Amino acid sequence: MSGLKITLLQQPLVWMDGPANLRHFDRQLELVSGRDVIVLPEMFTTGFAMEAANNSLSQDSVITWMQAKARQTDALIAGSAALQTERGAVNRFLLVEPEGKVHLYDKRHLFRMADEHQHYAAGDKRIIVQWRGWR
Repeated sequence: MSGLKITLLQQPLVWMDGPANLRHFDRQLELVSGRDVIVLPEMFTTGFAMEAANNSLSQDSVITWMQAKARQTDALIAGSAALQTERGAVNRFLLVEPEGKVHLYDKRHLFRMADEHQHYAAGDKRIIVQWRGWR
């Protein structure tokens, strides 16, 4: 089994401004090549906000953006976003493969000291993703 090359991208996020944050990551991702996995920050579209209902980006638009970036970089793109779902607001971790396949995980253990559990529904599923020979 060969090694797995992982890149972590971090930035000071623009509070509650999804389009501005995606533009920043567009620029950063242009500089990334030869990686297997690229990890974006938690709640990379908004910052660690408790106002998910005010998120200007839908799950579909976040997934479409991540699919384009995964194709562009030929890497698995991962990151979480505050999203509205049929269960209410969730802190959803998305893993997107270059071929477009999407894996979703809703954060189970919410950060109580920030009252995250008051604003987001906890997930109840576990996922295991196989990627380039790794789990």
